[in-house]
Amino acid sequence: MLLRGPVKTSAGDLLPNFSLSTKVGFFPGGHSLDPARLRTAVEQAVKDLGREPDLVFLHNPEHSASDTGRLGPACAALADTARVNGWIPSPAA
Repeated sequence: MLLRGPVKTSAGDLLPNFSLSTKVGFFPGGHSLDPARLRTAVEQAVKDLGREPDLVFLHNPEHSASDTGRLGPACAALADTARVNGWIPSPAA
């Protein structure tokens, strides 16, 4: 289910009963691995959710072919911003 707007308003006291995830990296104009944009997106997701997400996905990083040198810094920014406890790497396609 995809909720628009602040989830806390929509789901209220039910949120503690669920694991929450979000994804960042797709912005108006396309995909980006820019660490500052990713940090801002995670911070906005926290505001919208009313709590930190349990999992943050990086949205289709393969579509940011021109930003391949930024993948490491992008992941580091997510780890710093979202208190990542670990990574679940996807197999290469």
